[in-house]
Amino acid sequence: MYQVLTILTLIILLFFGDVGDIPINVTPGNDGMAFILMLLGAMFIFGVMGCAYLLLMLQLQKKPDLFQARFWKSAPILLIIIGVISITVYLMLGMSGSLFEWVDGHRWFMYVLLVYFIWLFYFWIVSIVNRQTRDKQKVPGYSLGIGVVVLLIIIFMM
Repeated sequence: MYQVLTILTLIILLFFGDVGDIPINVTPGNDGMAFILMLLGAMFIFGVMGCAYLLLMLQLQKKPDLFQARFWKSAPILLIIIGVISITVYLMLGMSGSLFEWVDGHRWFMYVLLVYFIWLFYFWIVSIVNRQTRDKQKVPGYSLGIGVVVLLIIIFMM
C-alpha cells in the first residue's frame, strides 16, 4: 500500500512540474531566476530520488534479504551497459529531431525521461554501495545521500 502511495506521490510531483509550466531557460543577466531554477531542479532531484529510496526501503522491509540476490553482484556493470545504451538512444533521437517533437507536443515525456535517468543513476549507486557496505539496511540511505550530492554538484557546476 505504501509503495502505491509513493508512486502516486511521484506522479503528483511530475504532474505539478508539467502543469506549473516552469521555464527551462534563463535570459542572460537574470541571476535570481537562474538560482530559483537551480533550487527547483534540486527539489525535483531530491523528490525523485526520495521516491526511489522509499520504494527500496519499503521493499527491504518486506524482503530483508533483498540485497543478497545474485542480481546485485552483476548490477553495476549491467546498469552501466543499460545507461550507455539509453544515452546513445537519447542522443540519436535528439539529433534526429524526433525527441524534440515528442517533448514539444507532450512535455510530460521529458519528465519521464528525467525520472528514468535519475532512477538508473540511483540504482547504479545502490549496486556499488551494496558491495561496500556490510549493514544492508543502510544501503538505500547511503545511496540517497551520495546520489543527491553528486547530482547537485553536477547541476550547480553547469
